[in-house]
Amino acid sequence: ARQNECTHLQLPCEHCGIIMSIACACNMSRGARNIYMCNHWKQGIGNTILNQFTRYLGDVNILRGAQVPLVRSAFQEIMGIDRYPFCQNVDVAYLAYAKNQDDALLFNIGPINRGAFVAYHIEAVKITPESPNAAFGVPDFSKVYAPVAPIEAYSKVDPTLGTPKVLGQMFKRGDVIAAITKPLSPADIEGLKKTKTRDGKEISYTLADESILHMTDHCPNELHPTYSRLVASFSVIGQNERMRLLQFATTRFMKAGDKFASEHAQKGICGGTLQEWEVPYNEDGIRATIVFNPPSAIRRETHGQLTFALLGKICSLYGTSLDSTPFLNQISTEQISGLLSELGMDPRGTERMYDPTTGLPYSNPVFFGTMAYMRLKRMVDDLVQYRYGGPREQFSRMAVKGRVKHGGVMFDEMTRVALTASGATATCRDCMFTQAAPHESEVCDRCHQFAYPSPLTPGLVKCDRCGNIDPATAHTTRMPYNALLLSSILGGAGCSMQIYTDASCPPINKAPETREIAVPSPSSVKEKETKK
Repeated sequence: ARQNECTHLQLPCEHCGIIMSIACACNMSRGARNIYMCNHWKQGIGNTILNQFTRYLGDVNILRGAQVPLVRSAFQEIMGIDRYPFCQNVDVAYLAYAKNQDDALLFNIGPINRGAFVAYHIEAVKITPESPNAAFGVPDFSKVYAPVAPIEAYSKVDPTLGTPKVLGQMFKRGDVIAAITKPLSPADIEGLKKTKTRDGKEISYTLADESILHMTDHCPNELHPTYSRLVASFSVIGQNERMRLLQFATTRFMKAGDKFASEHAQKGICGGTLQEWEVPYNEDGIRATIVFNPPSAIRRETHGQLTFALLGKICSLYGTSLDSTPFLNQISTEQISGLLSELGMDPRGTERMYDPTTGLPYSNPVFFGTMAYMRLKRMVDDLVQYRYGGPREQFSRMAVKGRVKHGGVMFDEMTRVALTASGATATCRDCMFTQAAPHESEVCDRCHQFAYPSPLTPGLVKCDRCGNIDPATAHTTRMPYNALLLSSILGGAGCSMQIYTDASCPPINKAPETREIAVPSPSSVKEKETKK
């Protein structure tokens, strides 16, 4: 009866308790950071299944060698997250170093090469022929006009099915994953009958190749040295025999730009990697896996992360795990310091670190601990976009937009102004003209209009406006294709755009010609007035 009178809703305290129990010592961190952690859990990569290579999953990422955090919480045990590892416990050194400003993290390349933070990217490919009369299967190449790939690229495809059948095969970029052909129209067959082979015999092509190549991460011109493994193949989906489903698994190692996060929402990207001999080490010779920027924990007010690192060090040395839920197990700072003192370590978690280049110890001790870090779904391989060529729009001849369409990144107005202000005008010209839509046109130097090749006389350029056919007064100019579109649009509106070339313009150092203006005398003016 009072439902229209209520304007506010009070959430029960249990909701806040669940959020506060996600991370270790979250009562020492800012509340907003604990809520941000919920979003990072959605992006985290873990090992949720163990038969990922024997079933169809779609698009998914799986962390190889995933672990359960040494410092746990009640929320993880209640939800059963302990059965599904989602992170890896690594050594973290809080040290100001090169290339780890703000949210950037520095990684030791040694543990990375040994398998730390390696993920399996499983991608599903759905194949459906566009032409209604297309057929699957490896064809007779003597009847196929312009195959999309060399004959060796069809070796991993079943000749009858047209798709790979043997699971576990390794595919590289450019291999055929679906052999599809369609019959040519009678007009095309007649037009191609005059084509001759190297032996001089006349042949007739009857098929067109529409095979699909394996393009790693949807980008044909991006170089990916890793191979993809076929893990699932379905030739018939229900009653639909034309739809094929394939699934490939690619091993992804950590790269600069990949995103990581701790359980305290201390997200950051990999700012760079260091060789193992470049990483500082402690008195026991242990080198950190991650070099963390110390002011980041203070600016984000995630002081619970420091407690997390100390508890992780204690767990790793004792070979056990701890429950650190704030409202269930109150772990005081004195207890942590006492455990570290029993282990013969500094009670505040600092250690003496040594310079890897000189071997001399740093003047100040360095905070050193063990933490659980997650690798997030946001990876460079899914975001990188660079290519040397690709499809273009038919109207403007510009590169298409979108990574899925094999397009490029738009060079917007703000970027142009920034490059011009910085003095990089050559880069600006290269992006907006040379690589965008270059075009060559003939310009008449008499009327300063576009001249076009004569359809009747090959090699002759004729101006439609003044009828000029003198090749000495027509010059080839390079300009963006948008200039030709602008001239056509203005011509449709009744406006004429004139183009002046270097040959038609006067030299810069030459003074303009002066003409004498005849000034009438007063007597001549009086004579004209008397005549009127």
